[in-house]
Amino acid sequence: MDYETQVKKELDQWEKKILKDIGVIEGFSKDMQKKIDAYIPQRIHTSISKTMEVAIKSILGGINLIPVSKNMLVKARLKSLPQLDREIDGIISRYKKLAAATGAGTGLGGILSLAVEYPALISLELKMLQEIARAFGYDIREQNERIYLLKIFILAFSADCCRKKTYLEILKFKKTMNSAKASEINWQELYHEYKEKVEFKKMLQIIPGFGAIIGAWANYGLIDGLGETARNCYRLRKLSSW
Repeated sequence: MDYETQVKKELDQWEKKILKDIGVIEGFSKDMQKKIDAYIPQRIHTSISKTMEVAIKSILGGINLIPVSKNMLVKARLKSLPQLDREIDGIISRYKKLAAATGAGTGLGGILSLAVEYPALISLELKMLQEIARAFGYDIREQNERIYLLKIFILAFSADCCRKKTYLEILKFKKTMNSAKASEINWQELYHEYKEKVEFKKMLQIIPGFGAIIGAWANYGLIDGLGETARNCYRLRKLSSW
C-alpha cells in the first residue's frame, strides 16, 4: 500500500469517527459536566470566556501571527505527504511537551489556577495550529485561512451535533471561503463547546496530591487531539489540491 492510499484510509476512519452518533460514555460525561459546573466560580467561567475571545479575535485580526514568508510557503507546498507527516509529528510533539509542563505547574494550584492556565493553553493551541497551517503551505496572513484555522479549533473541541456541522463546513470551505466572515462566530457557543470538552479533564486537577500529574496528562491529550484534527484537515486539502 503506497503512502497516499494509507493516508486516505486513515482519513476515512477519522471521518467515520467524527460522524458517529453520540455514545453512552459521552452522554454520561455531559451529565457529569453539569455537576462539575456547579463547583467552578462564575468569575473563572467569565475569565476563560473572555480570554478565548480576545485570543481568537487577535488571530482573526492578524495580530500575534507567527512569521510567514512567500519562500517558506513555496518550499512547504513542494513537500510530500511523508515529509509533511514527519514535520507535523515534530510540531505536535513539541507543543505536547510545552502544554504538559504548563499543566503540571498550574495543577499544583488547584481550581483557582485554571483561570491562569487557560490563557497559556489557548495560546499554545492557536500557535500550534498556525505552525501546522504554515507547514502545509497555507498563508495564515490571509483572513480566509485564519477562519479555516478557527473552524479546525471548533471541530476539535465540539460535541457530536456541532462537530458534524463544523466538519461539513470544512469539507465545503473551498466553495464558501470567499464569503466566510469572522463576525459569524458565536462566541458563547464556542466557549460552551470548548469548556465541555476541556473541563472534565481539567477539573480532575483539584484531586489532592495528583493535580500536577493530571494537569500534565490533560494538556498533553488536548494538544494531541487538536494536532491530529489539524493534520487531517490539512491532509484533506492537500489531497484535494486546494
